[in-house]
This record gives sequence, structure tokens and C-alpha cells, in this order.
Amino acid sequence: MIKHYLKNAISAFAKNKFVTFINVFGVSFTLIVVTLLFSFFDLEWGTSGPNEHRYDIVQLSSMEMIAYSYDTIYHLDSSFVDDAWVYDTVDYDVQKGDGVSNSTSQVSYTTIKKYLSNLKEAKEKTFFTSNASNIFLPSGKLSISTNYTDEHYWNLYPYQILEGRYFNESDVQNNKPVMVITEKLAKKYFGKKQVVGQVLEMGQKKWQVIGVVKNPREYEFDCFVPYTHLAPHELNDEQPLGRFVVSFLTEDKVQVKRLKAELEALEKTIAPYEDYTDFFFYPTTFREGYAAHLLVANSKDAKKSLRKMRFRFSLFGFFFLLLPILNMLNINLSRVFERRSEIGIRKAFGAETKDIFLQFLFESVLLSLVAGLLAMVASYFIIHLVNHSEILDNKLILNSGIVLYGMLAAIVFGFLFGVLPATTISKLNIVKALKN
Repeated sequence: MIKHYLKNAISAFAKNKFVTFINVFGVSFTLIVVTLLFSFFDLEWGTSGPNEHRYDIVQLSSMEMIAYSYDTIYHLDSSFVDDAWVYDTVDYDVQKGDGVSNSTSQVSYTTIKKYLSNLKEAKEKTFFTSNASNIFLPSGKLSISTNYTDEHYWNLYPYQILEGRYFNESDVQNNKPVMVITEKLAKKYFGKKQVVGQVLEMGQKKWQVIGVVKNPREYEFDCFVPYTHLAPHELNDEQPLGRFVVSFLTEDKVQVKRLKAELEALEKTIAPYEDYTDFFFYPTTFREGYAAHLLVANSKDAKKSLRKMRFRFSLFGFFFLLLPILNMLNINLSRVFERRSEIGIRKAFGAETKDIFLQFLFESVLLSLVAGLLAMVASYFIIHLVNHSEILDNKLILNSGIVLYGMLAAIVFGFLFGVLPATTISKLNIVKALKN
């Protein structure tokens, strides 16, 4: 039966080459865009490389502290003495006024050490900050980003180690000048030499390279060093706000809620600092943080931003897919109605409605699959050109998952704009079809 459907489909495509081309081109173009979007979403939302625990991490990158103005209200007692009123102060009250000043930033190392070190609802914790540095090569100056972190960082962000090892607790506590670098920096600084054990000069200090990690697709840092090498004032500053990001590893959504509740309870235990008396943590999941960043919103509005982002993406996706489906549906209806006389003859010789329906649906899905294959090939070359041109800082890839989703989208397209014409033509009256 499939062989028969395939033979009829090839014959039908060959009879009207222009319409077939329009169908294939329209579906292919739509699927190329869909595939590129899948690749971009995989880059931004995927869990490859160091982002393996992306959806299990709650990140604290924002904290707010508030200072209120206070009004003093005096209670006076008055008496009339020597033809004049005399006032004595009985007591006074201090009440919170209307004036408010606030400050929002990342957290300080002091806050991490005092309040965030032993949370019950976090499996593991790490913290980090970054600095931009310059290193000098024979060919010129190279600007790099350095991540200052602790030994637990690798458990939450498991970069693939290519050579050597990560730094450990001993390296951090003993303030050893050790460094883990990306393969990109290794190639630029050392070329093809053996990297582990080599010395890299940065910030008037010599660092021993103990490990090389694979370049992540989302490029952020060039090298990693123990946080204990930060300037003393950054580690000893007593104010609550600083420039550290804290990441907590959780097990599931339930623990995420409990962790956020624990952080909310901790806010009330923070000691006043100068005039600041109220403190608020704004922890976010990856989705919430991404939405807040995309919509340029504050971390405290991350949940609202996530709802807005989902609504906008859903609306965009609906109209993006609706327009090509309607266009292809219109073309398919025109194509199948041109074959009314063929349907009438087949029905006159005993063809069943089901067979005609399946034939036309098969043709539609087959056309979409061909368009899908062409779209995958075209997407591969487009992604290669985009990466080669370095328009994006990060690299897109066309992995097996994206190809699978692309081909599934092709089948769905074929079904959506094929089922209505197939249903309509299969129910066509024999007499009317033969008159045509």
C-alpha cells in the first residue's frame, strides 16, 4: 500500500512542478527559521557542558537594603506662669516616616560568610565574582575575564576537564597561585605547547596552570582562580552589599520553594548597617533570571517577567506557525481540487474514501519531509557561516536533538496543512467530480 501511495505521489508532484516547488520552498523556509530558533534556544536554554545543573540551580545575584526616615514626636505639658505659657517635655516617640532610600546590588563576602554558609535547603553552594584583566603576548594585548570562586564551583558548573585538574580546597585555603584556563586561552597564550605546569603572567603575578577545560558554548570566563586572591578589602568589607553571585544546588521544584522561604526568613536576621534596617534577597531560578534579563526587569520582578516572556513567546510562536500553515493550506486546497476528475474516476472504479484520504495526506507529509531534509541541510550551512563570521559571541550547533525536532515539525506541518484538503477531496461527490 505504501509503495502504491508513493508511486501516485511522485506522479502527482511531477505533473505540477511549479506548485510542488512552491510547497517545498515555503515549508523549507519556515523550517529553516524554526531550526535556527531551536539552535538558539538550545544555546540559551540547553544543559550541555557546565550547564548540566542549570535547572536545579537557584542563583542569588541581587539583594536590596532599605533605610527609612524617622520622625520624632514630642509630648509636651504646659502651664501658665507669670502671665506666660511654660512647656515641659514629658516624653517623645520615634515613628517611621515617609522618606525611604534603598540600595540594590550583589552580595558581599561578609554576607555570604555570616548568613549564607549553612542553608538547610541547599545541597551545595558556590559563590563567584569576576574581573577583567589584560595579559600581554608578543602579538599584543589580550583582554580576558577571570572568575574568582571556591572549590565547590566545579560541582555546580561541571566544565569538561581536558588536561590536568580543577583547583581544590587545599589550593583555596592555602592561597596558592593556581589557575584553570579554557582551551581558547591555552591556544592563544601557549600555542600548541604542553599547558599544565606552565606559568601565565596576569596582574603582576605569576600563575601556575593546573588544568585546561573545554570551551563552553556560552562564553563567559577565560580562566578560574581561587577567590582568596581577591583584594583584602573585598573579603573584609563589612557592608552587606558587594559583587558576589551565590549559586545554590537543589533537587527539585519543592526544594526550590523551601530554599526561597529559608532565604526570606534569613532576611530578618541581618543586622542593621548604618541607616539600613530592612534587607531583601531576590533569588531566581534560571528561567526567572533569563526572563528578567531579557525584559530588562529587576530580579524582584523575575516571576512577573517569566509570565510575560512565556506569553509573548507563545503569541509569537502561534502567529509565526499560523501564517505559513494557512498559506500552505490554501495552496494544497488548490492543488487537490485540480485533481477532482482523477478522484471521480478512482471512486467510479471502487476506490474507498479512506484510501483517497490517506493518499492525499501521505502526499502532504511526504512533501513536508522532503522540505524538512532540505531545510536541515540548508540550516547546517547557515549555522556554519554564522559561526565562521563570529557575529555571535557564542556558537550555534545543529545537534541530533535539533534535527529530530526539526523533522517532527516537518511531519506536523505536513499533517496540519494536509488533513483538511485530504478530508475535503475524499468526500467529493462522484458525479460532480466526473462532470469536472
